[in-house]
Amino acid sequence: MENIFSRLTWKIWLAILAPVLIVSIVIFLFLYTRPNSYKDTAFSLSYPKNVRVEQSSIAGGGKSIIFHLPQGPDYGMTLEIVPSTATNNASIIDNIFRDSGYKESDVVFGGVAGKEFLGATRVDETAFQEKIAIAENHGTIYKLHLIYKLPERDKKADDEFSQILSTLHFNE
Repeated sequence: MENIFSRLTWKIWLAILAPVLIVSIVIFLFLYTRPNSYKDTAFSLSYPKNVRVEQSSIAGGGKSIIFHLPQGPDYGMTLEIVPSTATNNASIIDNIFRDSGYKESDVVFGGVAGKEFLGATRVDETAFQEKIAIAENHGTIYKLHLIYKLPERDKKADDEFSQILSTLHFNE
């Protein structure tokens, strides 16, 4: 009789604790894997928890969001937000990368059509890999720019760039 009671007690405790444990795990995953977000009056975006962000002003007008990537100091990513003018617009910026021979493709982010460029620049023996997305929205240029010092592409860094770009949304 005592053996049956101990088996039933174990099953009762398991029935009580299992749902509590499952709910605790779900809450933990929700709170600790959810990305961080950056909100501005004109746009918002999300970025991974292991990325730090800071804002900086750009001389001549505009601002820059600087992403400190976990890969270290040889990796840099910024989102530049500057006013579009006759001498500084998305077409002019596109031509810089086009003329440098970067691979060009169409991209849509935040519901706005833009261009994405992929390429590398060599300085002496060092290769700098770059990935850039540019779009213009309501008289403002948005340029997300990833650069890192490696001889070949870093898929993880390129994927982080694409992930952040896919979360960029413009406020109406």
